Amino acid sequence: MTKMLQIFIAIIYVTLSVSPGIASEDQERFLEAKKKCINQEWYEAITLFESFLEDFPESRNNDDARFWIAYSLEKIPGKQSEAFMAYSNLTSNQPESPWTDDAIMHQINLAETFIREGMDQYREFLYENMESEIDEVKYRSAISLGRLGDKRALPVLEGLRSHEDFGPLAANLSSILQSAPHEAAQDSSRHDFRMVYEKGVDRRAQDQDPETAPPRDSFLWFNTQRYEQYRSMLRKDDNWSKQELTQFALWHVLDADKFDELCALDIEYDRNEWIRKYWKEKDPTPTTKGNELQEEFESRVEYARANFSEPWNYTNFRYLPDEHLRAGWYRAPWDSRGELYIKFGEPDVRSVHAFHTEEWVYYSYGVDFLVKQFMTNIYGNAINAGSVTRGMHSNQNFPYDYNYNYVYPFLNNSQQEYLDWNTYNTYLDANFVYKNEMRYFHDYDADPLSDFEMEVFNSDSTLLIQYRFPVDELELVETGDTFELIYTERYSILDEDLREVASGATDKHISGITDDNKVIHEEIKINLRPGIYKISIHIRDHNSKKLGIFTENLVTK
Repeated sequence: MTKMLQIFIAIIYVTLSVSPGIASEDQERFLEAKKKCINQEWYEAITLFESFLEDFPESRNNDDARFWIAYSLEKIPGKQSEAFMAYSNLTSNQPESPWTDDAIMHQINLAETFIREGMDQYREFLYENMESEIDEVKYRSAISLGRLGDKRALPVLEGLRSHEDFGPLAANLSSILQSAPHEAAQDSSRHDFRMVYEKGVDRRAQDQDPETAPPRDSFLWFNTQRYEQYRSMLRKDDNWSKQELTQFALWHVLDADKFDELCALDIEYDRNEWIRKYWKEKDPTPTTKGNELQEEFESRVEYARANFSEPWNYTNFRYLPDEHLRAGWYRAPWDSRGELYIKFGEPDVRSVHAFHTEEWVYYSYGVDFLVKQFMTNIYGNAINAGSVTRGMHSNQNFPYDYNYNYVYPFLNNSQQEYLDWNTYNTYLDANFVYKNEMRYFHDYDADPLSDFEMEVFNSDSTLLIQYRFPVDELELVETGDTFELIYTERYSILDEDLREVASGATDKHISGITDDNKVIHEEIKINLRPGIYKISIHIRDHNSKKLGIFTENLVTK
């Protein structure tokens, strides 16, 4: 019985069997503690469960309480080692408990995490459980070792290839281990299965015989850091908070180090501040209150969650190759379509390509994606290049570094066919699929103001902003024998925390212009404390679609 099912049964049991006036005192106390656990009040739950065990050592809910203590500890940052020991106490003291198998499963997941963090002594725990007589314990241990790059898992993984549930994942991991050029590194926290891209070329493919190179599906296409970040966010249920959805979406947008920087912030206020600053830095209209880029991001996240979150293939009633993330264990909030939507927005064309496969075309980028429904792309097998990408980026159109004929001048037809296919996908993967970004073009409904100069001076507490531009940058309006122009000058000054400390907007009306070679000189004076600031100037012509937004950083003394 899976842990998720047991949790469900436990909740139903507690709800139905305990009611006021009927429940015994120990059942009431257990229910009180369980409610704290369900509400994710972990410390309170632990306190109540421990008090329950002390007051009712013979209760039939004794083993349940021990499991939930360990589970609560696991959810508290920095308490995972204590959780591991708490699970061990349950399995050692009450081996016949129905919670024992679930406790071991949690220990397997914890052991894998500990090993990745450099605590290699937990590897023996996985070795021991890979010899378990309980099939699921044995299989899960082998899969954890396989993900760690440990070749001792190969015999078990090979035996799992035909397994209905574990087969696709076992085959994937087995291929990875067998393709490794040497014995798996014991320093598994640094073991990297990533495809390395340099100038768009698949360097690993160059180092292998193309005739015997395994298909791209057999590689784990994320490095250890990115893969662990991904796994840490998955849930066993589908109850995602807004903060969790935002964080998962940012994983597609931020590079690995930036994402680690965000995740290292334990306090919710600090995370919200980090995110606020991130979007403020990228605000396409820094002198206005709204942030169109952040609004677009949040809109894409909501759409991805609402439209691409179906977890598995209900039509065929079977699990897909990433079932270990979904089959009642862990799941992501959206599939690979959601990833593409968050990064690139609505495609120009979206159509059915094949069974459970869609084609997404982005003409502005000159690419299309063949994207599988109901699957994540964590193993690089859900998104491939389509016909538009092949047509736009054929071998003869590729830069020098993309040409595999140069790398392999004596390829036969089958080898060339493999590398041709791989070249298209390499281009798509390196520049789109595995590039962490969010592409968005804000329509300013204006032509750019280009010939603009700005200088900033500061002395004591006075900041002086001077700017100039030729009058012919804007549209001159004839007034008798002279000309005039009208524009809006808007400025915004942000402090080191990217909070606005000064702003202003003025309509400028300059008349009596007789020479279209004239240069407009204007200045803005502001009193500021010493510090680090970001200044943005916004110039919009009233008579034409001309707009200039200019930003500069400075330090005042």
